[in-house]
Amino acid sequence: MKKLICMIIITVFALASCKGTSDRYIDADPEDVIKAVYEALDGSGVLDGYKTMLYDVTVNAENEDYFLGVRGVEYESAVASEPDIQPCAYSFVAVKLKEGVDYDAQRKLIEKNLNKSRWVCTSCEEALAVRYGNYVAIIMCDKKAADAIETAYLNYMEENYGVR
Repeated sequence: MKKLICMIIITVFALASCKGTSDRYIDADPEDVIKAVYEALDGSGVLDGYKTMLYDVTVNAENEDYFLGVRGVEYESAVASEPDIQPCAYSFVAVKLKEGVDYDAQRKLIEKNLNKSRWVCTSCEEALAVRYGNYVAIIMCDKKAADAIETAYLNYMEENYGVR
């Protein structure tokens, strides 16, 4: 009986600790997240076809459907890094979701509405919405670059915030 009670208590604590880490609020600037990811990839050659053309755009009510794929995402702030010259099918957006919202539901809303063909005369190979805590990274580009950006993003978040 004592073993059963101990196992129940351990299970409850384990489940509570998992929920707490995945839903923890990270208070970081989206622009800083993008810069850190680019710094991690600097010299790798993965972004050579995009890097010289990139500029940052603040996501707001007027352009959120273009950058996030949909209106109504409950975000606090977001920054998009995109090429200045079109058509180049590349977009990397760091989205800081509002505290207390269902972070995974917001990620799913974004992912469901990503449009790989939103550029004139071209489309991207890969479109990802990757969540880490209250952050969602939207990555749209070729598969090799998308995989590298996703890995650099997750590594940066893990090293600096230690929450998933």
